[in-house]
Amino acid sequence: MALVPLMTGCGGSPEPIKAAPSPSFELLDEEVGAKIGADGVMLIYCIPGLPGSPRDGCDHQRLLDGVAETVAALDTRLKAAPPDVKYATVPTAIDRANAAIKGFRRCKTWFNRGARTNDFGCHKRWEALTTAWKELKVAAGY
Repeated sequence: MALVPLMTGCGGSPEPIKAAPSPSFELLDEEVGAKIGADGVMLIYCIPGLPGSPRDGCDHQRLLDGVAETVAALDTRLKAAPPDVKYATVPTAIDRANAAIKGFRRCKTWFNRGARTNDFGCHKRWEALTTAWKELKVAAGY
């Protein structure tokens, strides 16, 4: 308030400075943001090979279907973006996530048994899935 008389006395305008308009499109709407958060928690909770795994609620099919649904929802949001809105790294992150989901689908038995076999390929596919998930979150601005 003390600046108003000072600015007015110096020829300035007492009107507040307006911020630049914010973009009208948000890639992460409330629904997709919530799904990303929930799936991220499940990926941490369901880490295979931990003592006591597989944990309750950690079903291979359910986990992958949830992650795939979230990736598809994010892809749908991306395709709905106005042409002038660019998300340069999101398409690549979506492709990587889809490839990781597809690769990990073949590890159902390994995952549902708590990763108690020495299937190195499935260990690598789990790492690829969680890495792709982290990259997708960063690319989407989560």
